[in-house]
Amino acid sequence: MAANLAAAQAPAEICSGNAYNIAGGASYTLLDLLALLEPICDTQITPIHADPRSGDVRHSEADIRRAEKDLGYEPEVTIQEGLRHTVKWLASKAGDRTASSDA
Repeated sequence: MAANLAAAQAPAEICSGNAYNIAGGASYTLLDLLALLEPICDTQITPIHADPRSGDVRHSEADIRRAEKDLGYEPEVTIQEGLRHTVKWLASKAGDRTASSDA
């Protein structure tokens, strides 16, 4: 949200028509994410490794330098905090569905 507000307030001659990556500024593997999610979800998962599939993205990282320069953007939430919020929100939505199906 902060990035959207910064873009709305930035001078048009700087940001008009530009696309910006808004992310945490780091790259994580699926195994990294699994290691971060396990304690949040209080579970332990043994990954099953398979051969790559056609179209799989091997490496990905959003380059946030333009957003930092033009908008003064800085990530406000760590990956761990963002995952905790996401899991909590998803659990609340799953609870909503369960509650409405019980009625």
